[in-house]
Amino acid sequence: MTNLDRTWKNCLRMWKWVSESWERKKGVTQLKRRWLQDNGFVPEEFHAYCFFCEYAGVIEDDDGDEMENCKACPAAMIETGFVCDAQPHSYMHKPKAFYRKLLALDKKRRQKHE
Repeated sequence: MTNLDRTWKNCLRMWKWVSESWERKKGVTQLKRRWLQDNGFVPEEFHAYCFFCEYAGVIEDDDGDEMENCKACPAAMIETGFVCDAQPHSYMHKPKAFYRKLLALDKKRRQKHE
């Protein structure tokens, strides 16, 4: 299994659980952190507690500040212009819709490799 395949697998596992556990009173960030802990990962080692963000890495802007490298996001590799907080699938506000979006993108990814 490649690192990219493992990233997709873990991301989907995490978002399945987050989408099933989410209620408006429970924050997505706390759920992601808890899932990482419960599954043997060290949350602080993950940029934004996210497998995709971690895979994409962090780059520095002209001022030396860290910023996300969203173009290297595994989801953006499948759908150009993908943004995780875009409507109607905002990961923070609509985690169930976000999980469904990831499943659809994973299906496209798998079809490309068949």
